[in-house]
Amino acid sequence: MNETVSSIPLLLPHSSMSTESNKTGSWRFLRPLYDEKTSPCSEACPAGEDIARIEMLTAQGLFKEAWETILRENPFPSVCGRICPHPCEETCNRREFDEAVAVHTVERFLAETASRYDLKPNLEILPSKQQRIALVGAGPAGLSAAYFLNCLGYSCDVFEAATEPGGILRWGIPPYRLPLPALKNDIAQIESHGVHIRTGVHIGREFLQNAGNDYDAVFFGCGRSRVTELGIPGEKANAVADGITFLKQIRQGEI
Repeated sequence: MNETVSSIPLLLPHSSMSTESNKTGSWRFLRPLYDEKTSPCSEACPAGEDIARIEMLTAQGLFKEAWETILRENPFPSVCGRICPHPCEETCNRREFDEAVAVHTVERFLAETASRYDLKPNLEILPSKQQRIALVGAGPAGLSAAYFLNCLGYSCDVFEAATEPGGILRWGIPPYRLPLPALKNDIAQIESHGVHIRTGVHIGREFLQNAGNDYDAVFFGCGRSRVTELGIPGEKANAVADGITFLKQIRQGEI
């Protein structure tokens, strides 16, 4: 009991192993560095959808929020969920473990769920502007442009020569690939945002001459209604039809 404190041996734990294995010492106070980057699937998506967020919300059962995330970048979830070649799945990180996430199937599920329960998206739309914009062609290009311009606050009128909107989506894709109700759901969603679609209107020189009086800008999305001839013998024979005409006849039930 007469020993002084200084005479008592000081015992310190010692390890001959590196702290890299047990994360002691200064390692305890280090934080991981997060570097935000675009996920490979979103980078491969032609529409630029935030696929990682869509999958996360879907996994949490937040189907409406996931559907709204799609609509922020793509007004055609029903269409793309069926006919998109889904390049996002080719770059999916999940492929390194087993197989890619079926992104296109999830997108189709979200669109069908929104239609089944008549969901209304809660998207940010900027205040209305005085400028009016005319869009020629109610195909995927014209309707997409009108949708996003409307979200920016512009009043949009879409003019289509055919009797129904949709362009190549309606007339060029067989119903077994793209059922008509799926296309109509997406078009109805675009119209619900305030986009006006006028069908059966043929745009001529008179319209173009007067467009400056009624509109501040004109967008042309005329599509690819004319075929490119091959220039080979027998191309114009009665038993030969070009691809677009053939697909249109199938869509109209003529074949």
